[in-house]
Amino acid sequence: RLNFAVSLAMKFDCYLVDEATATGDRRFNDKYQKAFEELQNNASMIMVSHQGNTIERYCNTSAVLHEGELTYYDNIRDGFAVYNSINKDQKKLINKPRK
Repeated sequence: RLNFAVSLAMKFDCYLVDEATATGDRRFNDKYQKAFEELQNNASMIMVSHQGNTIERYCNTSAVLHEGELTYYDNIRDGFAVYNSINKDQKKLINKPRK
């Protein structure tokens, strides 16, 4: 919360947000949502999140990092499809029975 508050006190051209939206209580969540909406009017944001609804709310493009390669998507839904496919394949490998 402190890092978030300090970053809001300073004006930047671009903000890097890493899962910050997943922390805090209801009152804090209401504050950051309002702050993010205000920031979007005057700055760019790069947001890292595993929460699809967070990405949809604050972003208009997406990128997926997989095996060291970053792929950019103009359409958020395309990025979600690739991300979900990768996660599905990884879960199969993790849950594969051992011989």
